[in-house]
Amino acid sequence: MKRLWPLTGILVLFVACAPHRPVQPDQAHLQARAQARRAFNRAVALMRAEDADYFTAKHELEKACRLEPDFYQAHFNLGLLRARGHDFAGAISALRQALRCRPQDEAATFALADVYRAQGRPERGVTLLETFIARHPRNLVARNNLAVLLRLMGRLDQAMDQARYVLSRDPKNPLAYNNLAIIFSEKDEPAMAEELFRQALLLKPDDPRILNNRAMALWKEGRVQAAIDLFARAFSRDSHFSRAGLNMAAIYLDCGDWQRAAATFRKVIKNDPGNIEALLGEAVAERALGRIELAERSYRQILGLDLSNPQALFNLGILYMNEKKRPDWACQAFQRYLASGRATAEGSKQVRGFIEDIKLAAPQACAGGKK
Repeated sequence: MKRLWPLTGILVLFVACAPHRPVQPDQAHLQARAQARRAFNRAVALMRAEDADYFTAKHELEKACRLEPDFYQAHFNLGLLRARGHDFAGAISALRQALRCRPQDEAATFALADVYRAQGRPERGVTLLETFIARHPRNLVARNNLAVLLRLMGRLDQAMDQARYVLSRDPKNPLAYNNLAIIFSEKDEPAMAEELFRQALLLKPDDPRILNNRAMALWKEGRVQAAIDLFARAFSRDSHFSRAGLNMAAIYLDCGDWQRAAATFRKVIKNDPGNIEALLGEAVAERALGRIELAERSYRQILGLDLSNPQALFNLGILYMNEKKRPDWACQAFQRYLASGRATAEGSKQVRGFIEDIKLAAPQACAGGKK
């Protein structure tokens, strides 16, 4: 599982609320608005259901956006959901539209910066946040987020400057101490990192982000049980803070504790619908426990968000081939993996071997499919 330091200050909202500015709509506009709200609420229900249907939820959000172009919440949540499915271009488009609805909106600006990070273009997030800060120089959350992106780009001194600026304006800002601690951890200065984490936790003992990042440093040092304890503490303080749950579940996976891993991933998914990392982890744990239907459901939910997700397609093919004894379904999943444009060289080599094995054992299973 991937180990990440989180971008601080990112907001995830799944709520409908009134339009940002009052209008005097005609009857047709009122009807369109009502239909948009119904579509939005259907999307929320689909995402929060135990057997979530993210594919249909996306279409409902897109419908809401078409019906009411100024519906900020619909554009914002569509952007988040597309980002979950690695449709970064679509996510950027939706979040930019959200910013057209509410120029300089903090939540949409921070979310867009995080999409650029996930897309592997943190420099664009830096530019976005620097522009925002130029207009809102006292926004310390933006500066903390900028420090995170600068650190990810390896610009550690500039990241440190941002964190120190925050502390010059707010000497008790725990997230600035947190960011400095991470920077010193990455500089391989554990003693200084430890002291800065201590300062951050003195200021805000139960902040889940600080607890999570302190746990990450412990994990990096090989102090696994201490890391688990802090991840658990962070997750118990805020069950919507997914990163702590994901990190704790990742350790359980590494240790082969499938029951705890599955339970933790399920809790993440309950509070953070559509989290692909959690769905992938849950599928791995459920399959290891022999709960094949639950593993299949997780892979299918991932594909509802991201039709060409290579990990889901690869593992779903294995599951169909070995556990479900459905070579035709396996072949279809493997062919989709090869056609995804996101397959690795090693994965492609393995999948072609699987397809050849299927053809030998069940010649009709891959009839008409591309190799």
